[in-house]
Amino acid sequence: MTLDASLGLPAGRPSPVPWSMRVRAGHGLRRAAQGLCSDTLVLSAAGALVSVALTGFVLGASNNLFHLPIVAGLADEPQFGADAFVQSLRFFASGIWLLLRGSAAQVDPYWLFLALHVLSRFLTILGLLLCAGQLGIRGRNQKILFTALVCLAPMLRGVSYAGAGGLFLNVFTHSEIANGLSLLMIWCLVTGRITAGLALNGLVFFVNAFVAVWNAVPIALICGYGLATGRLDRAGLVRSAALGLALAAVPVLPVVLNVLANPSFGRPAGFDYPTFLRDFYPHHFLIGEVPAGQLVSVAALLLLANLSLWRLRSRSAPFLAALWGYMAVYALGMVVPLLTSSPAVLNLHLLRVSTVFHLLAALGSLALLTRMLHRRMPLHARATALLLFCLLCTLRPLTLLAPLLLLPRRPPRLWLDLFRRRVPARAAGAAGLAALACAAALIGGLTLKGWAHNRRVAQVAAEWEALGRWARSGTAPDAIFLVPVIGAPDLAEVLRDVPREIQEAGTSRFEYASHRRVWVDFGRGAAVMWHPGYHAEWRSRTRAVAALRTLPERRAYATANGIAYVVERCAGESPPDILFRTRSFCILPGAGSG
Repeated sequence: MTLDASLGLPAGRPSPVPWSMRVRAGHGLRRAAQGLCSDTLVLSAAGALVSVALTGFVLGASNNLFHLPIVAGLADEPQFGADAFVQSLRFFASGIWLLLRGSAAQVDPYWLFLALHVLSRFLTILGLLLCAGQLGIRGRNQKILFTALVCLAPMLRGVSYAGAGGLFLNVFTHSEIANGLSLLMIWCLVTGRITAGLALNGLVFFVNAFVAVWNAVPIALICGYGLATGRLDRAGLVRSAALGLALAAVPVLPVVLNVLANPSFGRPAGFDYPTFLRDFYPHHFLIGEVPAGQLVSVAALLLLANLSLWRLRSRSAPFLAALWGYMAVYALGMVVPLLTSSPAVLNLHLLRVSTVFHLLAALGSLALLTRMLHRRMPLHARATALLLFCLLCTLRPLTLLAPLLLLPRRPPRLWLDLFRRRVPARAAGAAGLAALACAAALIGGLTLKGWAHNRRVAQVAAEWEALGRWARSGTAPDAIFLVPVIGAPDLAEVLRDVPREIQEAGTSRFEYASHRRVWVDFGRGAAVMWHPGYHAEWRSRTRAVAALRTLPERRAYATANGIAYVVERCAGESPPDILFRTRSFCILPGAGSG
């Protein structure tokens, strides 16, 4: 018995889904629209809502530290005229935030970010569904099953292995929109929609420029595969590529102009940039700082992606080409820090391409599982499919064991004999139902745990907003606040006693709600990537504040630096001169304040 048969799939090479790449210039856009059938759009929308319900949504955590000041238009307010961090956000290069600058005056950021959060999930699920259609997932029932598996798969949640790129998160950031657009770009290229594919990469650049740079390698490999196999006409490719690049230039241009307008663009950093990355957040950039366990995990994930796509044979050849292109980008990211210290090169975040490893591993493995579950199979093959489901859709670490089921070997004789001779069909069915019940209970428990965590994070973020509202109504517009510096490596020991939700919620909703300056926040260090001149201020302030261990020390520091107010964790008894407090925090005057 072959591996195909052991998995309940037809033996031998499956007939390929036709992907006609003989295109004429201009036809890609029309054919792209024709490829979007209504049930795929409806399922993508439903899947996005279900997925967001499962992962949850919080406003103000993570990189919202940069986004909320932009939508609030803080850079245009006089009290922020000398704030190097807030002023640097004028050159935050994503086109999304160029469009949304100052939008809080018209739209509540909570609903705006939630809508964008759902949109990013919709685009990713739509991209996965369309790509899965090229892997044989075509009927409505198959699409429904595939969408459900996507919503459940833990490999699509959190951040990527050995690169920390965002996947399905509980917070909106623009990079997750780029994930979905990149999948749609791959689908367009695989189906011969060259013009649309390249135009979409222009949109990717508008959203996140370095993701579009990554995409250049898989674009070249997919087109090269088409030329090598005769599925792509050279003259047609040139015409379609020229039109696609011309269309891509439209969304690319405003981002490029904004980058060129940055006074820091092209200037030398003036400090050792790799050392800064190592001190701030090395996981996007420096392979030497990635824990060994993460490297093992990303290797197992790549094995899963390659094996599952290989199992689908000629249907998946262009997707394998894309995967290998992204693997080449990752390999380049491993060696680049050894060759250069250039911020412009290191800022390509090459290790974050591991995000696409998760997306393509999910595409291949979940498409394969869908085909297995959708067929009439012998008992042992059904057991294999159930085991694969449990590995792919329950605990994330179990996903890394899934490649063991897909290795190119015959199934063990003991496994076959067990189901052929020793297990009655009724007993096997009962065992299968019990396994499914356990998996459902585990998934449900993990979902409830995630909801509880999101609720705690949201409560802390709401406390910061309450502090901000008090500050806006009760302090002078030019008042400066000293907030806890959370995230600095110097505080690793101290932070062990800080609840995770306080660390995750951050302080961004305080500045957004208060319209008052914050002295420093560790997460603001990311601004050094587009404004290197901020490095000296950020480094000196974070180190100084991280060294302050007691409230009297912090108040003395505030007085010495003209900081009017100190925000302190006040989980227990309140200090006597408290001005305002919430459940977790309180605002006090600096030692020299009236």
